[in-house]
Amino acid sequence: MSVRRISLIAVTIAIVAVIVAIVPIPIPATGGFTHPGSGLR
Repeated sequence: MSVRRISLIAVTIAIVAVIVAIVPIPIPATGGFTHPGSGLR
């Protein structure tokens, strides 16, 4: 893998980690929360 590809993967992982930590999505039916990272595959 090239340095550029590794850097892109690292930045993408960092962005997902920040979004998961900051953006909770409430689930009214259960009273709990989820986050955008749970929808990623």
